[in-house]
This record gives sequence, structure tokens and C-alpha cells, in this order.
Amino acid sequence: QVLLVDVMNPGHVEMAVKKARVVINAVGPYWRWGTPVIGACVKHGTHYVNLTGEPQWVRRIIDAYDFGATRTHAAIV
Repeated sequence: QVLLVDVMNPGHVEMAVKKARVVINAVGPYWRWGTPVIGACVKHGTHYVNLTGEPQWVRRIIDAYDFGATRTHAAIV
């Protein structure tokens, strides 16, 4: 099943992430649109994948979410 989500609406993000086992995000810039999705994935233990080429953002995501992802067993790639 494919879900289209308005990432500017936290309720939509939460609803979609709760239903998913894996989220594949193909909409950038990831520093703007990916961060709230990753936060929800980490919170709910949902795996997350994207195609980013934004290394500074990746570093910020690792610093902010690595511990939480480890606790909820969410793989963030």
C-alpha cells in the first residue's frame, strides 16, 4: 500500500508512520521535508530510507536521532 503524506501536517505524518513498517522518502530537500518524518519513525520504531546527498543534514540527524532509533529499533538509512 502506498500512502501520500503532507509532511507539514504532523498528524498525517504520525498516522502514516504508525501504519508502516518502512517509510521510503523520495522528496527533498531532506533537511526541510525529511526531519519530521524521521522523528516520527524513530518514535514509532519504523524503518526509514531516503536518497539524500545532504551530508551536513545527515550528521545532524545522526546526532539528534541515533540514540532514540537504537532504543526503538528503527533503522534510519
